[in-house]
Order: sequence, then C-alpha cells, then structure tokens
Amino acid sequence: MDAIWIGGAGQTIAVPSVGADWMRLAGLKQRPLQGDRVSLETILVRPPAVLVQSRYRSGQFSRGAAWLSHPIVRNAKSRRVEVDGRGWTCMGPLVIPEIERLRSLIR
Repeated sequence: MDAIWIGGAGQTIAVPSVGADWMRLAGLKQRPLQGDRVSLETILVRPPAVLVQSRYRSGQFSRGAAWLSHPIVRNAKSRRVEVDGRGWTCMGPLVIPEIERLRSLIR
C-alpha cells in the first residue's frame, strides 16, 4: 500500500533503506521522494494512501514539528497513522512492535 513516512519538516525515509524495508514488513510501500523529503505540494496534489506520521519529540516545539501542523498535512486525504518516531531513529529491533502495530492498523 502506497505510504509516506513523515517526520519534522517533511523528513522521510529513503528508498531503498532499512526504514523502507521495515515499512514493507508492515504492508506499506514507502514512496521514493527526491532528497528524502516530502513537500506540502506532494501531500496536497498526490497524497499517499497512508501517511505515517512520526510523533518523535511531539511535546517539544521546533520549526520542524510546526511543519507537521500545517493545514495541508492535517487535512491530507490520506489515512493517517501516528508512530513513536524514536524507534525509527536508529532503525533497530525496537521498531518491531511498531511494525506489528502498523500491520494490524492497516488491515
């Protein structure tokens, strides 16, 4: 299923990468994006089926976190799934429970 993982300021996961492989295990196909960032225009004009949104440091203000609150992101015509972005930072085995949760959510 077509998906885009987004973090602060539109950062996303490269394709190919370990992160894209983890998403594939959850049944999601990370859309390749130039520069490993997604633009607001892409979300508006060609939204993914699933928008996987990182909530890493969600309680802290930053310019990157503010980007995730933009009306285009908030109103995207995509199914939104939030993840704890901490496990995605190092892409280690701590991501496994998130993958299992994602898999169950998109069924």
